[in-house]
Amino acid sequence: LMHDPTLSTTTNVREVFPDGAPTLERDDPTARRNLVADYTLEDIMHLRLRDREGGDHRVPTLGAALELAENQILMILDLKIWDNETLVPLLTSRSTANLLLFTTASESQLKETAEATGIGVYLDLGDFTSVTRAFDRAWDRFGRQLRMISVEPDQFNRALQERCAEHDVRICIGGFSLDDALLLRSDERPWERAL
Repeated sequence: LMHDPTLSTTTNVREVFPDGAPTLERDDPTARRNLVADYTLEDIMHLRLRDREGGDHRVPTLGAALELAENQILMILDLKIWDNETLVPLLTSRSTANLLLFTTASESQLKETAEATGIGVYLDLGDFTSVTRAFDRAWDRFGRQLRMISVEPDQFNRALQERCAEHDVRICIGGFSLDDALLLRSDERPWERAL
């Protein structure tokens, strides 16, 4: 599991592979960029995650994370690059009741994965001016596969709440935008209005 495209931010890759990715030639200037895609899974299993408390943790695989979280917590799988040939069997080999799929990449591939696994879709609608219109478009694309949406606190309104209730879609009030009032300006009003 990696969110960043490089291994150097979260792992000890520079210590374990000082010459860079073993799959590349030593004199290749890209070898020391430590891009995840240049390492094999076997290479990555030799790495340890950076831990401020001094813990010694391997980089988890998706399978290990799914096993750990199974029936414990809701997991939103933020997919970046994947192929259904390997992902679908992994996801369908266990309980999928606590999983939702999300991506900022291909919505058509997301839909295909959701259909193949029966796992619901989570979409972030926080970038849209009219979230009710954005919700309607999302519902047109995903239908019953759409299980949860995320909006910013100041986007939450009664019309959206009613529309989501009508379609049995949950609403997540996020706080990830750069203009999030509570985090940057200590202004709790948008959150209070939403609550």
